[in-house]
Amino acid sequence: MPTHESVSESIELSVSAATAYDALSSPARMAHWSPELQEVRSAPGQSLVVGDEFGGSSKNGWHRWRTLSTVRVANPPTDFAFDVAAAGQMIARWSFHIVATESGCRVTQTWTDQRQGPLGVAMRAIGLVASGVWDRASHNSDGMRQTLEAMKADLEASHR
Repeated sequence: MPTHESVSESIELSVSAATAYDALSSPARMAHWSPELQEVRSAPGQSLVVGDEFGGSSKNGWHRWRTLSTVRVANPPTDFAFDVAAAGQMIARWSFHIVATESGCRVTQTWTDQRQGPLGVAMRAIGLVASGVWDRASHNSDGMRQTLEAMKADLEASHR
């Protein structure tokens, strides 16, 4: 497995970078857009800052799992990132980079695998059992496209 495997997806939105950042830095909204994330447990309706933690519940078919995430980057209106852990082990970093454009903004979502070394191999095996997915990069790339499309539809509809 490559070290720190990573995938990114981008989308153009016709809303401001600040609007996109506000939505992305309130992870509870992500559960409305993501095909896998079902619930986020955090302080409702507020943007998170570096060091804040939030819990997540995800599902894929009959597979269900929980995670704990910690905000690592919070630079409005351009960058928001958080690290995800499960069973006390680092799993991944999710990041969002937002660039203002003439018509709104461009959002790039990136997933970086943090399951490294011998323990990383064990965490991949546990991840397969927990989530039903071995090729996380391909699976996440598909899910990221769906998430970004749903976010675009939601934000653009509410800012017309």
